[in-house]
Amino acid sequence: MSKPRFNWWPFVLNIVRDYPAKRAALKELHEQKITASINGMPRGGGASRIIENVALRQLPRQEQKEHDAVHEAVRRTKILPDGKLRLDVVKLTLWGYSYSIPGAAQALNISDRTARRYRWQFILLVGHTYGFLSAEEYYSHVSKDMGNKITDSQSQKTVI
Repeated sequence: MSKPRFNWWPFVLNIVRDYPAKRAALKELHEQKITASINGMPRGGGASRIIENVALRQLPRQEQKEHDAVHEAVRRTKILPDGKLRLDVVKLTLWGYSYSIPGAAQALNISDRTARRYRWQFILLVGHTYGFLSAEEYYSHVSKDMGNKITDSQSQKTVI
């Protein structure tokens, strides 16, 4: 295995791999749990603000930051012209389907190089949204490979 170019690369790769579990945990936290009273007697003990309690539940701060970074990367990837295909590569190689990159490329009918580039750019985007890369660093890496326009919503910088 080759040495990663960035020191944070293995960390971000693990964040991306853990995203489905974190998303499920966050969804479970925001579900309202209702238990019926079996004996028919009213419950005592004070007022309960169930809806507010559900809305205030969150993942721990670090896990929430990791979830938000990947979620933002997914949102930005979806709006690209080939965003669905890019997310399919990520899904097949990192989110529980255990495809190799060549296997995912074959399943999606794209070249191995394209699948590697889509996965690499997605992990770079997560690194950018997490805060490891500035907008300029991110765009300098991605603009070498992408032929279409990308706009960063925060800096409104367009790279061709």
